[in-house]
Amino acid sequence: MVLHLLTISQGYWPDGLYTPPNHEAMVYDLQVLKNVSMNMVRKHIKIEPDLWYRACDEMGLLVIQDMPSLQADGRMPTPPRMPFLAGV
Repeated sequence: MVLHLLTISQGYWPDGLYTPPNHEAMVYDLQVLKNVSMNMVRKHIKIEPDLWYRACDEMGLLVIQDMPSLQADGRMPTPPRMPFLAGV
């Protein structure tokens, strides 16, 4: 039996609103969840960049993805741009 311990992640950052300041901050945020014994994260409405999902996978965090909000014309929103990841 696996007990799922999770928290919601809305993806807000105090100095960047929807964009983390750097890759290390994004990974640190997830590592804090692991450090307090969480094994799952629920991503609320927002779509994260692929590296966020990869970091969750590498750390063993299961992700539950809510249905993202759609734009007025029905298209999916564009994931946030992260200039600090340009060379990754």
